[in-house]
Amino acid sequence: MDRDVVKTFYYVNKFKLNPYDIIKQKRFLDTIERKIPNLKAKVFEMQKKKDGTGFEEKEVDNEITLDMTLEINEYDVGILVSEDKDYVGTVRRIIEKGKEIEVAIPFFGKGHHLRKVCTKQRILSDKELGQYLSFLY
Repeated sequence: MDRDVVKTFYYVNKFKLNPYDIIKQKRFLDTIERKIPNLKAKVFEMQKKKDGTGFEEKEVDNEITLDMTLEINEYDVGILVSEDKDYVGTVRRIIEKGKEIEVAIPFFGKGHHLRKVCTKQRILSDKELGQYLSFLY
């Protein structure tokens, strides 16, 4: 089945470890934006945990949900690469609006809740993930 890719969003948290990691991440994001048509990388700042023990991501889940919802008229089939059950409600509502949502779960993930509500599911093998990312190296 041939499909036209309208848009691809890549969500990631900004590294704050050291300057080398920050440069490496920037190169990675520049590469995928150049090599994958219609891709937009969305980078988010890590938030300091309230207890001061480190950092955590805060905005990514909300942004994915917003994009899936706000872009609903731009696609017939949405593909979500995640195993996070936080998307179940959003996916359910989008499907109720007549759209299809497929979920692709990395081989090491579970995603039971999400797989139950999506119109199609696929487990990405170690080999598939490697082939997909191999162009970056």
